[in-house]
Amino acid sequence: MQTSPSDCQRVALSWESMKGQGSVDISNSTSCCSFQGVTCNGTEVTKISWSQKGLYGQIDANLAFLESLTYLDLSYNCLHGVWNTNSSGADPTNFDSLVYCNVVGTTVCEERHCSMECVNEVPAVCNVGKCVNGMGSLNTAVLTTTTQSAMATFIPDITVGANLVVFGATGGTGLQVVKQGLEKGYSFKILSRSVPPKGIPESDKITVIQGDALDQQAINETVKDTDACVVSLGGSVCPTAQPLISKAAEEFGVKKMTVVTSLGCGESYDESNIATKAVVMLFIRKPILEKNVQEDEIKKSKVDWTIVRPGRLTNGELTKVYRAQTSGLGGGSISRADVAHFILEKTLTNDPEYSKKAFTIVQ
Repeated sequence: MQTSPSDCQRVALSWESMKGQGSVDISNSTSCCSFQGVTCNGTEVTKISWSQKGLYGQIDANLAFLESLTYLDLSYNCLHGVWNTNSSGADPTNFDSLVYCNVVGTTVCEERHCSMECVNEVPAVCNVGKCVNGMGSLNTAVLTTTTQSAMATFIPDITVGANLVVFGATGGTGLQVVKQGLEKGYSFKILSRSVPPKGIPESDKITVIQGDALDQQAINETVKDTDACVVSLGGSVCPTAQPLISKAAEEFGVKKMTVVTSLGCGESYDESNIATKAVVMLFIRKPILEKNVQEDEIKKSKVDWTIVRPGRLTNGELTKVYRAQTSGLGGGSISRADVAHFILEKTLTNDPEYSKKAFTIVQ
């Protein structure tokens, strides 16, 4: 009697069918769990994050047979068409277990539940609303699509419930990102030399990795299985740590990286007022030079990024009233709480206004 393929075999078949680069190890029932973007619970695949992997062709139906799959991200690949159920020899699960599905830049139409025809060349454009209504099992999922012309600028939302990594989480701004993010429903991974990390609230939504921001292996472990990265590091560690963080973010499919530097960095120095320039030259010239190197590194990244350049930081209350501009702000102060608010509310969105840009932020 023929046995059904294992989850790892399904993953390998899908990767091969959609022309993924490299091959998936299926030497045993858990070998695929170390493959890029694949997360398992035992022998069951629970998460696949294959955004921007250069996949193309028809979306493979083997993915629909992964009964424990809760997270599926196929965004920004050249995939199209209906689920190809004919080649699999059985009925798929219809993704009954999915709670998150991102197909931005890709069209998904399930043949039995979505009767309209997908048109145009890949990525095809469909009325996704009808698909969602037809596929009742995806009522908690996020299903979106966009046209090919918009793919270059449209950035997927980092949805509530997503997993964020914060480097510098015990610092003033990083800690505010964690505290405010917890209130919004985010989960966090943080890297800390000491455990428990100082000041971090106790929460089952926080995973602490013990290690150093100059250790590539520790950074990789922290970045793995996260959706977005916030870097709020201080001191001389910035220029050395940033390329290591960027490398991990690219390897593990992070969608967005927000980096906190300072007013006076990059082109903002030329626009700074006399008082700000004096402070930079007399007191913080070395840190600014180090953060300039960090900014140069982040701009090389393949991951979508935003640079946040706060003015003089204070421990003031959250006001939600501030100015954030790419130019025209020469000085001022801002509370760490408001910087964190801007990061969470603006930089982790699908708004192209915040894609690959540097913002000065002051009260």
